[in-house]
Amino acid sequence: MLMSIKSVKNKIWMRSWVVLAEALKRGYDIEALDDGFTRFRISRDGVGCSFRYLPGYLTLVKRLGKDFDTIITKTAKKDYLQKSGLAVPTTYALEKKADDVPENVPYSVVVKPNRGSLSKDVAVDLKNAEQVLQAASVIEAGGGEILVESYHPGKDYRILVVDKKYVGCVERRPANVTGDGVHTIEQLVDLRNQESHRGLRKEIHTTTHKLVLDEVSDILLKEHGLTRSSIPEKGKMVFIQFKITAGLGADYVDCSYQVHETLRKQCERFAADHDLLLAGFDIITSDITKPLEETGGICNEWNPVPYIDLNENCNIGTPQPVSAHILDALEQQKVCTSDVPEV
Repeated sequence: MLMSIKSVKNKIWMRSWVVLAEALKRGYDIEALDDGFTRFRISRDGVGCSFRYLPGYLTLVKRLGKDFDTIITKTAKKDYLQKSGLAVPTTYALEKKADDVPENVPYSVVVKPNRGSLSKDVAVDLKNAEQVLQAASVIEAGGGEILVESYHPGKDYRILVVDKKYVGCVERRPANVTGDGVHTIEQLVDLRNQESHRGLRKEIHTTTHKLVLDEVSDILLKEHGLTRSSIPEKGKMVFIQFKITAGLGADYVDCSYQVHETLRKQCERFAADHDLLLAGFDIITSDITKPLEETGGICNEWNPVPYIDLNENCNIGTPQPVSAHILDALEQQKVCTSDVPEV
């Protein structure tokens, strides 16, 4: 599918585009290999490679073969993390039917599908059997396997490792506004939605999206004695969503230089143990400057095709050149060849 890649960039997920944009800067030609714009070939002077989503993914799929579908379940990912010495949440139940989930699990808990991403059908901090049953029923209705885990409060971080080396970290923060003592919460949301980098909720060629003020927001505000018409005091941060998802208006805050050395090395060791070109680690902790063992934090999951644009296009702090690290690794490893291998 030969065409100007820039002419179709709005159809390309941003996590793929940031790599393609870096390749264009380096003089590579780019070809989209499918109508869904998930597979690409980059080449320069007859030398290059092809990949799906992100470099490294196809190599991992081929290496694991028929075991790949099993290893990418959340429970399997946790097993691998635990074997590498990273703290993980405790599994209390793994069931196919909501009615089979035991009622005597230690509350609070998280209920999530054993497969999936983008926090779809994930419910956190559930405190009783009724809430668990309701969340589990949603997953059962969607045909998913129900996973019940321990809940760990804290901030949510994404650590990235490229070519077995730590390259950056962002805090993923739920949609929020900060009071100025003048505007209402609803007005503050409107002001934040004028930020030039924010796309519409369903857009794929963007990293940050417009904030969503909905019935969930009203519930959250009510819990703190607020409404949409409340005027928060100057400097007070008010969260308007529970979930940390791009489509709801989450912020991405660079904290690459704050991560404790122990945690950086644990993530690098995991990537080295499994020979991963690229790996994203979802960390929950109260203090990223300390080891997880000290804070009681966890590594919630690892991902071979993470949304690297969160780090590269963070809207608060200093963006990190993740794509440059990826292209450097491909070129240094001489993965880009005249055979145009899949990576």
